Amino acid sequence: LEKDYSFSIFNRWGELLYQTSNFSQTWDGKYQGEVVREGIYVWKLKYKTLDDVNHQEVGNVNVLR
Repeated sequence: LEKDYSFSIFNRWGELLYQTSNFSQTWDGKYQGEVVREGIYVWKLKYKTLDDVNHQEVGNVNVLR
């Protein structure tokens, strides 16, 4: 269920750049209509499984141009 899903992207200072609760929506590498700089960004994924268990995953994505 989408209400049990959240995906977020943050810059190195913790500023939220992107967030969605639609698991078929993807980040286009932009923030406020501008392409982000090359670098490492943090992503956070929160979801609930069918057996009603909450999960949270955190990782990095390296943006290269």
